[in-house]
Amino acid sequence: MSEQTILVVLQKEIKPHLRDLISTWQRHNYHPLYLFYDTEDGFPSTQKIAQHAERAFAVLAFTPSNRAPHTLLDGPYIELKNNRIIPIGMVPYAGTESIALFIQTTCAVHDRKKSKPNVCMLSQRLPRYITVANKIHTQLEQKKHLRSLNWTGDIMYKEDVLYGLNRGSALTLYVGHGRASGWVGFRGVKVQEMKLFAHKPTAVIFSLCCETASRRKVAYSFSEQLILEGISAVSIGATRKTLFTNNTRWAVSLGNELLEHVGTIGELLVNAKPSNPAAYKDYRLFGDPTIPIIPDKNFFTDIKHIESYA
Repeated sequence: MSEQTILVVLQKEIKPHLRDLISTWQRHNYHPLYLFYDTEDGFPSTQKIAQHAERAFAVLAFTPSNRAPHTLLDGPYIELKNNRIIPIGMVPYAGTESIALFIQTTCAVHDRKKSKPNVCMLSQRLPRYITVANKIHTQLEQKKHLRSLNWTGDIMYKEDVLYGLNRGSALTLYVGHGRASGWVGFRGVKVQEMKLFAHKPTAVIFSLCCETASRRKVAYSFSEQLILEGISAVSIGATRKTLFTNNTRWAVSLGNELLEHVGTIGELLVNAKPSNPAAYKDYRLFGDPTIPIIPDKNFFTDIKHIESYA
């Protein structure tokens, strides 16, 4: 595998604390380049990041924790001069302790041995969301290169869903209603509840719903908390209210891409990018875009009792 470049946007004080992450990247053939900024000048503009990312495969930005995600970036992508699109991930930084779990989780998922990926389809217990989840599950379960698990709100207990996600799932897609503090489905899901089941992190949690990346009435959004608390290596959520039709376009596009190829979350986002900007402009990616969509080696064994009734 040839070496690929990842641009890291950060304050200089952060770099010494990224030794483990940098070492992990290098083991997996990623070469970091750096764009430094200071508190006086502020977080760099999207245009400046794009100028420094011409050689990059992806961008990871450590952002000021006192700024909400929607004020920092325009979406989960950076568009370069040659019309090339690359993914950009965000990590709110409020001191070295605030990113310790993120680094630990990211390294652990990068080092998972390559195995058949899984997709957990979660939905709120409302007909239109169940229909979307069932449609994608039906598509994916016919493919031999991955396993689809249909954990919709009409057939799954909340506690079993939280148990399963914390056993090292590869990719989790949730469709339903959302808010800044979490999912509305499954009688409401917050990070504090997920922590009660914490064991092994999910690689990627994608919330196709409203406001899970919003800071309305919360210190950190649900999507930010997922990576800061080590529940997942990557999370994706919307900063504002979104339309069901746009979220469905995302879901269908992701499902179609997963039928063909499963690599990193950054590759999935770029290849499944909806043609209508309205479908993705309010979404943000939190965490490392180079995270592979791979489950823990014991995931399928650990969830056998869930599969028996799902």
